[in-house]
Amino acid sequence: MGLGAYLAAVTDADHYASEEKRECDEVLTRPEDEKEEIFQIMEAYGISRDATSPLVAELSCNPDEWIRVCCSSFFLLLSFCCKWMGNANSYSS
Repeated sequence: MGLGAYLAAVTDADHYASEEKRECDEVLTRPEDEKEEIFQIMEAYGISRDATSPLVAELSCNPDEWIRVCCSSFFLLLSFCCKWMGNANSYSS
């Protein structure tokens, strides 16, 4: 049982590191796409672009915090849910 828990923890750490690297690359090379992603995620929860704009502006001024937010478990879950909801909606039509 201990080995399984260890392997799961290593896998989680590896996954986080790869997500963090991907987010870092995207924030630095495609900031407009990353901003749009935040708008889309928040819009899926009924939060307007006007309400989200100050958040996006503040995050874009501090890339380290922007990456930290994008890598947070909560944000990754929101992103996954929004992508899944988008795919689910496209299959239902």
